[in-house]
Amino acid sequence: MARHIVQIREVPSLKLGKSDMVFDITYAKKRVGSLCVSRGHLVWRPANYRKGYWLNWQKFGDVCKKYGKKQKIYF
Repeated sequence: MARHIVQIREVPSLKLGKSDMVFDITYAKKRVGSLCVSRGHLVWRPANYRKGYWLNWQKFGDVCKKYGKKQKIYF
């Protein structure tokens, strides 16, 4: 079974203002990339890349609906 490690680098208050939340994603003890979550968008930056892939929340929802697996959630 695959094991992913998610670490939160910066934790602002619950409401995101001008601060972003940054998640470092690690797989098999190697850094896969970082996910930056902000109030208006999110950015995926693969490890060792200078530029990231930017999506606003509407486009993120569209991507999830198109490529994601629909299942029951527990939160």
